[in-house]
Amino acid sequence: MKIFYNIIANIIFLVHTLIFIIVFFGGFFPQYKNLYLFTLIITFASDMLFGYCLVSEWEYYFRKKVNPKLDYDFTWTTHYLHKITNKHISPIFYKYLSFWFLLVSILINLYFRFAFQ
Repeated sequence: MKIFYNIIANIIFLVHTLIFIIVFFGGFFPQYKNLYLFTLIITFASDMLFGYCLVSEWEYYFRKKVNPKLDYDFTWTTHYLHKITNKHISPIFYKYLSFWFLLVSILINLYFRFAFQ
């Protein structure tokens, strides 16, 4: 059963990676402007309502089934940056950074969408 949980966790990781790519680079592709804005709003709403991304919680749930000793704080970006760089990023710093990045990205997107029609 652990193999099944690991496969699900890896699929969720790939979906989360795709969401991350859309949030950070979606503005460079005007043909996907609706998907980009939708992803920004959903990500921002999830952060504001729950304090973390729901996709992170789902991935963590299945990873914890595979390894019950896993310590994970529902912050996908800080967790994987730590795994890659072995450096810790303050969760408070990340929360403020993500809040402002998402908010400004949404506002810029809406401004250019409606101001120049």
